[in-house]
Amino acid sequence: LYSFSPRLYRNLSPPCLPEESPRTYGTLTNSPLVSPDLLSNYEANHVIHYGRWWNPAKESQATDRVYRIGQQRDVHVYYPIATDPQGAFETFDEKLNALIQRRRELAAEFLAPMPSEDDLGRELLNDTIGTAESQKEVSNIRPLSREDVRRLTWDRFEALIAVLEEKRDAQVILTPRSGDGKIDVLAIRAGEIRLIQCKHTLWDASVDATTVAEMLIAFDGYRARFRRFLPRGMPLLPVLMTNGNFTARARAEAKARDVKLIANSDLWKLINETPSTPGEIEMMEDRRLASMQDVQVAMACLLPSSAESLR
Repeated sequence: LYSFSPRLYRNLSPPCLPEESPRTYGTLTNSPLVSPDLLSNYEANHVIHYGRWWNPAKESQATDRVYRIGQQRDVHVYYPIATDPQGAFETFDEKLNALIQRRRELAAEFLAPMPSEDDLGRELLNDTIGTAESQKEVSNIRPLSREDVRRLTWDRFEALIAVLEEKRDAQVILTPRSGDGKIDVLAIRAGEIRLIQCKHTLWDASVDATTVAEMLIAFDGYRARFRRFLPRGMPLLPVLMTNGNFTARARAEAKARDVKLIANSDLWKLINETPSTPGEIEMMEDRRLASMQDVQVAMACLLPSSAESLR
């Protein structure tokens, strides 16, 4: 016997919508681990999670393939849950659903970072076998170490920088993985917008002056693209951040062109002041925008005075 837990998402109204394409199929079946890497599907508006995954972020990413900018209809999301008709015991599906809902609520209220999948798996196991630990929250998650940061992939390093900026009271936008105009993070704080380019290194490499020149080209491109959207008097500031170092020539070029550099020692000062966890990085990565059109819409939300310019 199955019960369904539907969730309804209202449609979005972006400045412009893609041309409607003809429907070519009625059902598309995907794994929740593969769905986040697929193209958006605006034609679908019903998502059924037959196989639940205990990481809520992965489940949300799968849903977001349908619920994205360009969707013109309400999106209905279903979670089939097997239950005991007599109500004599709590099924595995019910325990898993409770775990996912508990973690979603914690993340939404910013009471705790999203634990790793291993931690979530252990919590689910404890809930299933009924140990005393099943009622305890996963806690004492170790903050990132230097080795952890060194081993991050380039996209998770960008997400880390966005987390650090947000913890310092900035409103952040994590730009798309490609086609981002070589700006990785936008941080709006205290009447300014920081355009941040991130450079990750595995072996403490030094960033040279060529990267500073690339940053200036990217900065000019964003300034031209968003100038008409920005409130008067709000400056754009170029920032280069790396877990490595900068060459002497890069530092001289950056000083001459007013580019702020944050290298290894400065970065670790920020990390020590605002410790971060892998779970927080994954939560931020889940918020990464899919296109530059999404970036414009996000800018309109964060800078209300620019909304008319986006229409």
